[in-house]
Parts: sequence; C-alpha cells; structure tokens
Amino acid sequence: MHSYKEEPYYSFKLDWKEGQNDNAFWEEVILWMTTEFGLPSYKVSNWRASPIKRWAYQSSLDDMIFRFRDKEDLMIAKLRWGNDG
Repeated sequence: MHSYKEEPYYSFKLDWKEGQNDNAFWEEVILWMTTEFGLPSYKVSNWRASPIKRWAYQSSLDDMIFRFRDKEDLMIAKLRWGNDG
C-alpha cells in the first residue's frame, strides 16, 4: 500500500486537438475517468493542495494533465486516450 504523501505519481498530458476543442469532449474524458477510477482526489489548481489517493487532474486552455498513484491506472488511461508526451 502506498503512502499518499509520497511520490511517485505517474502522469500524462492530453493536448487539445482539432475536434476536441469543446466542452463536450473534455466532459467525456472526465466522465470516463470517473467511471473507471472513481472521483478524483481534487480538481487541481495546486498539486500540493491535498494528497492524491488514486488520481487527479489539472486543466488549462491547452491541455489536461492527469496524475495517478498507480502505474496500472496510468496505462489504462493512456490506452484509452493516447499519450502525446
């Protein structure tokens, strides 16, 4: 079992692409993530706001960054949504 105050976190970035630059696409991503992994630890404006229990995300005008506690969860998300970074 992980201590939630320790790293590592496994992360990937999902960049905006043509056809994905609307709220409907991003809502689909978050809905899938929530269905697959449960509620995020928090909506991130500061990664240190609270420990990540399973997953969390940070969004901007250009991309979304997802962080996972477990490498297996990261791999499932990458397989579903791809990885640009």
